[in-house]
Amino acid sequence: MHCLTGVVCKEEKCGIVVVIKRSDGAGKNIMRRARITLGCERGGDYIKKPTVDSDDEQPMNSNTDVYIDHWKKKGPKSTGTKKCGCPFQLKGLNIGHGDEWKVGVACGVHNHHYAEYHEGHSYAGQLSKEENNLLVDMSKSLVRPKDILYTIKRRDGKNVTTIRTIYNARHKSRVVEMQLMLCKLSDHKYIHWHRTDDTNCVTDLFRAHPDSVNLLHAFPHVLVMDCKYKTNKFRYPLLQIVGVTLTKPTFSAAFAYMSSKKEDNYVWVLNRLKSIMNTSCLPGVIVTDMEMGLMNVIPNVLSSARHLLCRWHINRCVMKACKGILKNGEKWEQFIVLWNMLVLAKPEVDYERNLHEMDRIFEGKYSKALAYVKFNWLKEYKNRFVAVWADTCMHFSNTTSNRAESAHSKLKRQLGTSRCNFETSWAKIHTMLVLQNTAIKASFERSQSFVQHEFNKMQRLTYLSIGLKVMMLTPKDTSSVERKSEVEYRLDYFDNSLLEDRWMLIPEMGYLIANCYNVVVILFLNTMSLMFLLTESHPSPEHQRREIAIGLVEKHFVHLHLQSHHPMPLVINCWLDISNIQAFDWYSPYRDRIDNWKELISSFDVHLDVY
Repeated sequence: MHCLTGVVCKEEKCGIVVVIKRSDGAGKNIMRRARITLGCERGGDYIKKPTVDSDDEQPMNSNTDVYIDHWKKKGPKSTGTKKCGCPFQLKGLNIGHGDEWKVGVACGVHNHHYAEYHEGHSYAGQLSKEENNLLVDMSKSLVRPKDILYTIKRRDGKNVTTIRTIYNARHKSRVVEMQLMLCKLSDHKYIHWHRTDDTNCVTDLFRAHPDSVNLLHAFPHVLVMDCKYKTNKFRYPLLQIVGVTLTKPTFSAAFAYMSSKKEDNYVWVLNRLKSIMNTSCLPGVIVTDMEMGLMNVIPNVLSSARHLLCRWHINRCVMKACKGILKNGEKWEQFIVLWNMLVLAKPEVDYERNLHEMDRIFEGKYSKALAYVKFNWLKEYKNRFVAVWADTCMHFSNTTSNRAESAHSKLKRQLGTSRCNFETSWAKIHTMLVLQNTAIKASFERSQSFVQHEFNKMQRLTYLSIGLKVMMLTPKDTSSVERKSEVEYRLDYFDNSLLEDRWMLIPEMGYLIANCYNVVVILFLNTMSLMFLLTESHPSPEHQRREIAIGLVEKHFVHLHLQSHHPMPLVINCWLDISNIQAFDWYSPYRDRIDNWKELISSFDVHLDVY
């Protein structure tokens, strides 16, 4: 190649950039000689390339060449060509086994002016392999492009690379990053999708670890969603979807990089989430903050889920808006206390009473603060965060997005910087998920292997509202002591096969069921019928009250389905003696139905026996 190198160097000194137009190697045929055609970089004519429409969405495990550049400003682009049909051409023929070439001049003229500088010529300014590796390493270290260019020029005084070449090389390395990450997602069996725009730029990327998907199928009841910036150097918002296990640890169900926080992006992500969940186990509750794009699409995509708003974020908004209005410290304390009482009030009569109290105290001078909480929060969103309505769904005390905030905080600590590229963030997030799943498995095993001390046999009855008074014990009552021991014996059993001596004991276990599950228990026996009201708590609102009817059929208890507003049997005699004062009001809602039962029984002239 010495001869060819000399030709290229001579042309460069004259202000001409020579490029390889065509080459033909000898291959394995020893009788064939290698050939090469050299030409001017401005040779040939411009040929417009046909445009190909790319699919909007790429399927899982796609190896399509994709990249991320959504922050590039759109607008009319000035285009042109440097080709002017220059006829200059050299032809080379290899004449030996080494680097000896015979070069002939097919055309030795140019039809354009010679270049005064080589800066700006793409071929002359291209990076060598070593320089490109240096660029990639410096980019990972978050070095600015102009500093990278200065370093390269300082290492090679003859380098004619421009800043545009640096940007293009960085962009190309980004393409490789995305391809590598997609390959790693496939290798580790992630469920993932991505979609691109017309320019083949990735706009959204959804991924879920296989273990996280299994947890999502097992615990779909409550999901918390939160979208954050500052997790990658490309400034893509990251939507993190977390769930909660039965043993209370939080797990990251899925991640989604989005080009923007618009409704279209959220619709795509939630549809991907829905597709990895079974139709029989869709989320029952979704908790978010005030992200309008996400709030608007949840009812359309996951219509079966109740949407709750984060109380903590709402309280922060109220404090920010109203604290300046109520400049008096005492008034502000009074306002925020009443506001929290309003949010946590149950039943609805307490909510109305607290709202009326706020109207009475803050109407007039502080009406702006009152108007803010009414029209910005209570008017449209009260059913999403006020306890009267929010607690009608099974949210398992997840009324804030704190779980997602905590998970995001752990993610930021794991990443270490907000300027991560996709290659480094992939490895760190994957490590975090592996450790998270290990901790969750350990919590499952611990829950099966350890019995907490507060749930020992002697205290279990107390926690289930069945203490000594429920068991009708007195220190001198030997038969009652024996009955208490029998209840403990029947409760202290956790195996699958249940012998007859472990079956329920009535009436003691009637109170156990009532207080444990917050239900009114109706028991129909062969010789009597009883009703067990709760002994420890205030009555629930009417729409939350539940009754469960149990019948004894040949030594087996069966669940009975009765018509609504059916007559109710008498309450067991000892109920008033063993109940707390706040539980006395449980009798009032059922008074008329108990009277109907008495009339029904008296018409059959049946003796009333209530144990």
